[in-house]
Amino acid sequence: MVMTVAAPGVYVFEEKLGPRTIEAVGTSVAALVGRVPLRGVAAGTPVPVNGWMEFRRRFADEDSSSTDLSNAAFGAFANGLRRLWVMPTEAGSEISDDDLRPLEGID
Repeated sequence: MVMTVAAPGVYVFEEKLGPRTIEAVGTSVAALVGRVPLRGVAAGTPVPVNGWMEFRRRFADEDSSSTDLSNAAFGAFANGLRRLWVMPTEAGSEISDDDLRPLEGID
């Protein structure tokens, strides 16, 4: 509340009325399941990744070639996604509903 004195004995109190602005908050969470470029990464454990450079540091090296999952991660971050869960799988394995259970507990 702001008080201004316009004249002796006259006091004006200004109050902000109306709704307060609501700031936008991201509500989407993406998860990618599949083969990552780097071999030897533990499969079946979801890992949070907060950017393309972090993805490369965790799941790729200079000698690795891209995979469908790494291409999807690059595209997601290039289009503004800020956080992504990556769950590596074994090369050539089929993904079943049971394989996706570790993702159920993630908000």
